[in-house]
Amino acid sequence: IVWRDNRDSGSHNIFFQRIDANGTTISSQLALTVSDGSERAWPRIVWNGTYYGVAWAENTGFASRIVFARVDLNGNVVGTKVLLGDTPNTRNSIDPDIAWTGTEFDLVWSSSIGADSSVWFARIGPDGARMSVDVLAYDAAANSDRPRLAWSGSMRTKLDGDWLPIRAWQYNFFDEPARLFYIESSMYGLP
Repeated sequence: IVWRDNRDSGSHNIFFQRIDANGTTISSQLALTVSDGSERAWPRIVWNGTYYGVAWAENTGFASRIVFARVDLNGNVVGTKVLLGDTPNTRNSIDPDIAWTGTEFDLVWSSSIGADSSVWFARIGPDGARMSVDVLAYDAAANSDRPRLAWSGSMRTKLDGDWLPIRAWQYNFFDEPARLFYIESSMYGLP
């Protein structure tokens, strides 16, 4: 499991702990981040059979970005952390979600562009290296946020020549009620 905690000097950090199927802890609580004045939130975790993929939002004072890290069974960060959602035309990248497709980690998050937020997507290989640039998955004239991923083993959506996993997000248009968007298709782009 992963969570954020402000036990160290008021700065929120991301913590990791392994539990078994019965809810019994099988590791100690380990900090994946250090207290450096940055605020962190929205941690997500997925297992790929060898490593955990962990993503969270991190605010360094100027803007928020998404951080991805591979974590081993002992709670050690493996390799270099990957920064996402820090392109020049975005700010306040928040609320990531992550899925393992069997061959790669896929991530989505919402990120502000001007006054509105949009849904972004990126692919990361099992070795922790980027497989894509940040892709604008959905842009709206209002707020699209809280994106979520689910991998069924064969279902993906095509976007700009790349295959994406099933994705859903919330869309708010000014004073209208929030709407949920959901896209699903096969590996071949068929509904």
